[in-house]
Parts: sequence; C-alpha cells; structure tokens
Amino acid sequence: MNNKVVTMLCRAFAARDLATLRFNFRGVSASEGEHSRGEQESNDVLAALHDAERIVPVEGARVIAGYSFGAAMAMAALESEPIAHDHLLLVAPPLAWRDIARPILAAPRGPQVVVGDADSFCSIDQARGLVEHYAESGASLRVINENDHFFHGKLAELSEAVYEMIDGC
Repeated sequence: MNNKVVTMLCRAFAARDLATLRFNFRGVSASEGEHSRGEQESNDVLAALHDAERIVPVEGARVIAGYSFGAAMAMAALESEPIAHDHLLLVAPPLAWRDIARPILAAPRGPQVVVGDADSFCSIDQARGLVEHYAESGASLRVINENDHFFHGKLAELSEAVYEMIDGC
C-alpha cells in the first residue's frame, strides 16, 4: 500500500479528480488475516471494490489499477466477478511468477499494460501475449526502457505513461 509505484498511481488518479482506494492485502502490515500467496487475495480486491462502490458514488470513469501482485489479483477478481469498470490499468503484472487470469472484461476497452524492458517478473513477450489476448478491445502496451520491475529511477517516466493512459479514459 505504501510502495512508491502504488502511491504514484494514487497521486496520478487524484490529480485527475478520480477517487482512489488503496489497501493492504490480508496478512500484510497491520491487515488482519493470513496471506495465502494469491489463493484468496482476489477476494480482498472484490471486497475493496464493493466498499468503494458503497462509500463513493461513481461519477465519471471507473478505473481498476494494480501493480505487480495487485495486477494479478485484480485480474483474478474480475474473473470471479465481472465488476463494472471503464478501464483496467496493469502495471508490471507478474506473468513470470504465475499465469494470471484472462477474464472476459466488462470494460469497453481492453487492459492498458505498463512494463519495464528488463522486468524479471514480466517479460515484454509475456506482456505482449496478454495485450494480444485483448487486441480486439483496444488493449495497449507501454514499455519503459532501461527499467526493471520496481521502476527504480524511472518513476517520473512511469508517471507520465499513467497520466497519458488516464487522460485517455
């Protein structure tokens, strides 16, 4: 929740007047429960999305975003329940760690994916495969050059890419 990429995403959404919600998965930091290494955490995403719907009325675009493990769990959540959303932003989905779900999406546009060219958890070819799965719905891929999974020294470039994607919402 306090990761530099996650906080940058929240700042970018807030700068575009989009309400944001971020949370820790079960068993992380002060969160209750026990982390299940991806077996149950998609339920945390669903619970957070349902709480957000209840707390904040949706006006404008609804964007679901996730970084790394959060991207994988967002896709798993959307596979189990087609939550209404307008856009899906996946930053460095960990495709080398596990094959992530490829649900039928309720969004008018396919996922927007951002990866680094030297990401050891998601190669460019793996990211292309995910985007190609959603090619008919306008999915897109943005590669940040000379960058790894953690966007060390490339946070400004990642931020610029996210702003461009948000502005396209």
